[in-house]
Parts: sequence; C-alpha cells; structure tokens
Amino acid sequence: MFNGFEIHNIEEKGRLAIPAKFRKTIEDSMVVTTRGYDGCLTVYTLNEWRSFEERLSRLSMADSRARRIKRWFSSNAEVLKMDRQGRINLPQHLIEFAGIKKEVVITGVLDHLEVWSVEYYEKQNLSGDPSEIEGLDGLEVL
Repeated sequence: MFNGFEIHNIEEKGRLAIPAKFRKTIEDSMVVTTRGYDGCLTVYTLNEWRSFEERLSRLSMADSRARRIKRWFSSNAEVLKMDRQGRINLPQHLIEFAGIKKEVVITGVLDHLEVWSVEYYEKQNLSGDPSEIEGLDGLEVL
C-alpha cells in the first residue's frame, strides 16, 4: 500500500526517481498509464495492474462507455523498468499529457501512485480540508 507524498524533480530526459519509501512495494517493473483521473499519471505495480486489467476486461464491449474507459486506461499504458537508482524513464507523451515541466508531486493512493505536475496538483486543491470536497457527505466510508 502506498501513502504520503513527495516532491521530486524530473530529469531532462524524462527520468524520474521513485521515492525510496515507495520503492519497497514496487517490483523491478511497474506500469504507468497516462490517463489517470484529473490529469495525473498513474503508476501501478505489475500485480495491481493485472488486477485492474482483469476488472476492465469484464466490462461489456457492447457498452460504448465501457469501450471508452478500456481505451482510456489501456491504450497508453507503458511497462517501465526501474534502474538501479530507482528511476523510471517516462515517455514524452506521458510527460506532455500530465503537463509536467520540472517538479512533480508523487502521491501514494493506497494501491497505486499518482504523478502530478505541481500546477495540476495545486489546481485540484489537494492540500485543502476534506470537508470542503463537494458530495463527500454522501460517500459511504467504512
């Protein structure tokens, strides 16, 4: 499980160091899918990605929304290998999608990581009070 966040710089060639606290959970490879929600990149371990793929595969191809969601996540998924220093090499199209310039926010979201440009992260107001999130009162929690 992933929790917490860190701010890191992305190197000129698209290399991103995965914070040490997250590396213990990750195998040598991971999957990054460009179209995480809200403009971030989503990073899964291979095991979590396979589980996610299985849930996606159960969606009906007869449903246009299901086809669209399958494409949303799987068409831009990239299997990336971490080097010895714990870095992954993000493809340029993923960097552009997420609006990443130099600094990124890497957040742990239980079963996956999210990689955000600092600007997108701040726009999502992810540092505010959770009671300010619209519709939260209708959300069933534990």
